[in-house]
Amino acid sequence: MARFRYSLFWVALSAALAAPAGMASGAAPEPSSQLQLSVQESALFELLRAATPYTVTVGSGITAVDLILRDPSDLTLGAGKARFRIAVRGATIPIDQVLEPELTVEYDAQQRQYLVVVSRLAVRIPLLGTFDIRDALPPLTVPALVEQLWRLDSRPIGTRIHIRRIAILEHRLDIAADIDFPPAGSR
Repeated sequence: MARFRYSLFWVALSAALAAPAGMASGAAPEPSSQLQLSVQESALFELLRAATPYTVTVGSGITAVDLILRDPSDLTLGAGKARFRIAVRGATIPIDQVLEPELTVEYDAQQRQYLVVVSRLAVRIPLLGTFDIRDALPPLTVPALVEQLWRLDSRPIGTRIHIRRIAILEHRLDIAADIDFPPAGSR
């Protein structure tokens, strides 16, 4: 069952990245069905591993510091937060330590979408002290509407997923969405 949930999560993410420009959300709503996805810690940990190494530039100009985040470990989900450990190495200054970032999911009512936000990311810089560099990492936007056009037996089928809720629960990420299958080419 975990493999099925994991696959659906990646289908939703790949649909977001490959959404065709021709499918618009301005049409009258089609009847929808509810979709509930549970993404386990292990799947999210694999996503973290795939996203690293990741370079973050803190500051600008002559004071810019490049930090390379690598080797995530110990991911735990619960109480609305994702916590893990990740090694950081400085590309321009001598930093080599393990950070313990904290991520949360927030709903931006103005943009009507969810954001994955770094709520804590403290790093010690030699001779300068400890800094929380959470603002150096912009929030990751989770599309509220995911549209994908599939071709089955040479017949196009549209899929539209509207995310209603994302919650970080104990050892899993829960996503509630409405899914419908509008006729191909509908707007």
